[in-house]
Amino acid sequence: MSKTLATATHVAAYATFAFWLLSLLFLGFTYRTISGEGGRYILEMATISIFGMAILQAVRRRES
Repeated sequence: MSKTLATATHVAAYATFAFWLLSLLFLGFTYRTISGEGGRYILEMATISIFGMAILQAVRRRES
């Protein structure tokens, strides 16, 4: 894979992940407002986010 394509792939992956995370945070705050139980939901999202970043880092290390 060329360096430009690899960089574009990483930028796209991080942008997609950031959009996904912001969407989940928005849903979490909306859910918390409606039901009052969003704290647990936000903790679950944070856990998923940590695993997502770990996967992205593993892919990045493997490609380099």
